[in-house]
Amino acid sequence: LARQPKVDLAKHTDTFAELAEADGAAIQRAAYIGLIAGGGKADELWEQAEIASSGFAPLLHAIAATPSKSARLNFAGKVIPLLESGNEPAVTQAAMLAAAAMDGQEAKVFPLLADAVIDDTERATALQAMLRLPVSTWPKESSAKLARHIEQSAGKVPVEQRTDAWFVDMVSVGEKLAKVLPAKQTAGLSKTLKAVGVRIVRIKTVYEQMRYDVKFFAAEAGRPVQIVLDNVDVMPHNIVIVKPGSMQKVGEAASLMQPPKDPKVKPFIPDMPEVLHAGHLVQSNEVGRLSFIAPTEPGEYPYVCTFPGHWMKMYGVMVVVKDLEAWEKAPTTPMDPIDPTKPIRDVVQEYTLKSALTALEGVHRKPSFEKGQTLFKQMSCALCHKMNGKGGNVGPDLTEVFKKHKNNRESLLVELIDPSKVVDEKFKAYLVETEEGDQHYGVITKETDEAIWIVTNPQNPVPLKIAVSDIYEKRAAKGSMMPKGLLNFYYPDDLFDLLHYLEAGGNPKHAVYNR
Repeated sequence: LARQPKVDLAKHTDTFAELAEADGAAIQRAAYIGLIAGGGKADELWEQAEIASSGFAPLLHAIAATPSKSARLNFAGKVIPLLESGNEPAVTQAAMLAAAAMDGQEAKVFPLLADAVIDDTERATALQAMLRLPVSTWPKESSAKLARHIEQSAGKVPVEQRTDAWFVDMVSVGEKLAKVLPAKQTAGLSKTLKAVGVRIVRIKTVYEQMRYDVKFFAAEAGRPVQIVLDNVDVMPHNIVIVKPGSMQKVGEAASLMQPPKDPKVKPFIPDMPEVLHAGHLVQSNEVGRLSFIAPTEPGEYPYVCTFPGHWMKMYGVMVVVKDLEAWEKAPTTPMDPIDPTKPIRDVVQEYTLKSALTALEGVHRKPSFEKGQTLFKQMSCALCHKMNGKGGNVGPDLTEVFKKHKNNRESLLVELIDPSKVVDEKFKAYLVETEEGDQHYGVITKETDEAIWIVTNPQNPVPLKIAVSDIYEKRAAKGSMMPKGLLNFYYPDDLFDLLHYLEAGGNPKHAVYNR
């Protein structure tokens, strides 16, 4: 809504004003977003909220969710003072999150949030808001004050509460403070954080790229660990810890599964001894937490998303060590679970059309059919696309993809770099949410007045039937099911072989291999 043209939104000011008083917090928030994005003045909207029966909370939530930095800043003089005055909890919480969205106001906001943590005034929300502020903006004086508080209070928290969300966030704040403040100020804090015994790891999904932003982390053998998965992607993801050397076995087993009918059952978790710990499927824009005790045996334990088709690209490694402090002084990079002969793969470069063409110009050799074929499988292309009659059918057949691009390698490269630029209607992905809150992401293969059929698992493409009467919302995904940045983990040599494999249509006798 906030990205619609301002002139269009301004035409519906009266409607938005009415909806701001309608039942339902989500509707009220959306209405205020429409008013803000439509050019509504901060003073007038503030007065409207002041006399509204719903109060300030919906407007504050709308401010935090508004994409326009300047529009958010228009409210800074009204929002930040709310952190200093006593308000009902809902308003205080909403004000904290809105204040954290005020770019350039961090020096004013952080001390107020720090005081809220110390005074235990909506502590959980204050910590959540604080973690949204860049660490580089945290003022030294209030940071030191907060560090002393965490040092003195963290060890007094009962063990059973140390995996609660607020405590996990407090430890995360403490770890950041220990890194930015002088070592002599934080020696006691570091000792306390180690003593509380929970290794907190925050992992975020990378939007439309089907990968985690953390490739590996270390944990101490036999000690508690909590992984916080922040899913900012459009697709659902999870985190599953598996035994060394078993990632492919677990990933392939999960890819043959269908969503469970029982909502209490964790989806796409194979019942096998190789699975050590598994989190729930985390939907788009939600946060999930996985708490467990690290294995007692040191080693390299993969963590992976077992949503069908994701395991080949969406993984990392938990390095279990005897002494975490010693490892951190001399960290080592684990081997890649896909190719154990090499260190875990990281981004080679963020390819653009120009940089990819430049990189390809530096490859001077004959293309390799075998390597191109291996890359086609390794990149999971075969899960969704057919090549010479073999492969999935939730994406276009790629046997003659080069002809489709009129024998233009540059045109084909554009589609590989930005698959969401042009999406065939027949293969467009949809997100379907039921009245019970279940979310299904995939390609709709059939649609009638009574029901729709959606394929959510490309590797086991059995359509799931959903009655139209059970659908709460059905919306087209913003992009392609094919992840962005797919090529970014590969070297120019790899791109060279993959492009020639696609040009050859998977035919080893094609002329491209005999030039």
